[in-house]
Amino acid sequence: MNDNIRKANTYKLYTEDPTFREPWDKVRAAFVARWQTTQPHEYEVRETIFRYLGLMDKLDAFVGSVIASGEIDKARFEHLIARQDDRGQNELD
Repeated sequence: MNDNIRKANTYKLYTEDPTFREPWDKVRAAFVARWQTTQPHEYEVRETIFRYLGLMDKLDAFVGSVIASGEIDKARFEHLIARQDDRGQNELD
């Protein structure tokens, strides 16, 4: 029971404490800033940044779930790796 309370408290810190949120926010802001300075012909750069932003959201949620549960949901992780998008690229690309 005590372990569950510790995990819950750690998860709350991870999701709410600026110490944990600021790095994610700064990286997202850097990607958005770079996207905003791309030229119209840099569609590949824009697409890559868009995928990275989506990946960050997935990684952030995944890390949160590992903190909350105390273990890696291997099936969920394998699903993320295996699932393909329309162009046949891995979602983690």
